[in-house]
Amino acid sequence: MIAEAISAAIGFVKDAASRIASHFIDRALARRSRETEQRTTEIIIVDNRMQAAAVEYTRGRTTRDLALREIRATLARNQEIAAFDEYHSLLGQSPDGVDLIDLSKRAIELREQALDVVRQKLEHARHVTEMQRQQFERFFELKGKEVEILRHELDQRNKLGLLHLDLLREREAKQIQLKLDEIQGHWDRENWSGILSRTEMQQILATGQKRHRLLMLVSPPDISEDCPDAFVRNLQMDVRGALKQFLEEHYPATDDSCSVEFYGKFFKASVFDVEVKQLESLLAPVPTAVIYSDITDELVRLHIRLWGIERPFSITIPWDWERVKDTLVADRKISERDALRAIRQLIVKIHQWTAAFLADMYFLTINPHHSPRMYHVSDELPEELVGSSIQILRQVQADVSERYESQLRQLALDTEASAERMRRREEEDRALGPYKELRDLLESGRWLDADNLTRVLILKETERTAAGFLDQASVEKLSQTALETIDNLWRKYSAERFGFSAQQRVFAECDRDMHTFLIHAGWAQPISQNDYRPTLRFSLSAPEAHLPVGIWNLRKGTAFRDNHMAITQLFLDKLESRLPRVELRSSAQPEIAADGAVRRS
Repeated sequence: MIAEAISAAIGFVKDAASRIASHFIDRALARRSRETEQRTTEIIIVDNRMQAAAVEYTRGRTTRDLALREIRATLARNQEIAAFDEYHSLLGQSPDGVDLIDLSKRAIELREQALDVVRQKLEHARHVTEMQRQQFERFFELKGKEVEILRHELDQRNKLGLLHLDLLREREAKQIQLKLDEIQGHWDRENWSGILSRTEMQQILATGQKRHRLLMLVSPPDISEDCPDAFVRNLQMDVRGALKQFLEEHYPATDDSCSVEFYGKFFKASVFDVEVKQLESLLAPVPTAVIYSDITDELVRLHIRLWGIERPFSITIPWDWERVKDTLVADRKISERDALRAIRQLIVKIHQWTAAFLADMYFLTINPHHSPRMYHVSDELPEELVGSSIQILRQVQADVSERYESQLRQLALDTEASAERMRRREEEDRALGPYKELRDLLESGRWLDADNLTRVLILKETERTAAGFLDQASVEKLSQTALETIDNLWRKYSAERFGFSAQQRVFAECDRDMHTFLIHAGWAQPISQNDYRPTLRFSLSAPEAHLPVGIWNLRKGTAFRDNHMAITQLFLDKLESRLPRVELRSSAQPEIAADGAVRRS
């Protein structure tokens, strides 16, 4: 009887699955948004622990993939042995092996069982040559290694998935604590519709701080008095009992990778939208699915509210059970009593399917390593009833997996690039030696500090630290290596705007006249015939060739006199022979970001 009723409910389940799935992914499956693509696995990007674990997993999987290819290539050359065909016929798979999307504990167990069957048949075979036996043994060895690799792959996926869920739990824990702090106020203001006490509600919230799980709350169906007696007397208990048994077997709360905590007697009585919204205000940080229904003498209206995801949703899906009953009675020539019993059983199956589909969709969209449990519940949910929803799950799983793989590949590339940058940085640090600190200051845009350090480095190079200034003899001591290193750093981090080369170039443009150069470089303005007032600016907006300037002891309130002129001109003259000539560049201002960094074209 239930089989006949199931065929009448296939359209309902197909429509319900599409509607639920579209809410999880924001659009119908064919029209996914970029925002959704980024959101499903966003935690990979923002958490360092997830990044490190994902990179390690990707590297290990590359090694496992190579090993699997080698094993399968070897097996492909030995397909003529009988064990090969028999093994895959037992699995119902092609010789290419298990699809990684379908990789699960169950898939590995099936492979091990198939190997045991073939091995037992070999042990009982009497007419097997030694060569054949060696082929068989080699086959068993390779298949055993394949299973071991797949099991290791599954273990690594599970670890990564658990880490993913744990990071979600950490993210939710702060919000849960806020709810714990305010729950007393809610309790005092509201006429609570549940049977749990305030302490028990606090415990539900507190559990969410310790482990990530999906709360599954089912309200007793609100059954009209006009419904058949069998619905009024038995349906509420049927739904609650069957759903509890189903979820405990396939989605147990103890399964950290897919934990569903079921409450079949959460509410005092049937609830509707107002009570559900009241509950959501209390349990907002805890991912929760509420299934509630009302049944009239014609329709079953299945209501779903799910929160704890980025965009909570509510949907109502109607099903005309009376029409199905009339069709069963007319076409199958069964009694009305039997038809009603079949429909009652089907309503229970619909509740089980709804809970399973919600759980799998939820965990798929937050954990790219989730393996939907609905793939393995055919004993309780007939394939013809859930076939369309399984197709949707596979499509969503493939889509999530594809986006996740893309993120992993990009993460691996970024990690390699980061490692390469670090390696180059270390090499640069070693090459720069005492000039490393100058590089760091210039890189961070600390121009005044970089100018001061440049002065210190040059005075140390010329052994004039104690004197605190340069003279003619010390200028002669400046090594080309020191000049080039300091100049290159200033040029690099100012986009060729500052440095000794820039000063040499501007000096040449000023016809080697110091008075003109002082004004052109923005160092000083004349205050008398021989005196100049420094006009220094330590930013990228300063005139070209403005920095470094500290080696001349120019500071606010200190006049730039003839003795400064002479030693500065001597220094600039020496640059002509010590530094390679730099081509004249455009005088256009560099593009400067808000943080002071130079944007290079």
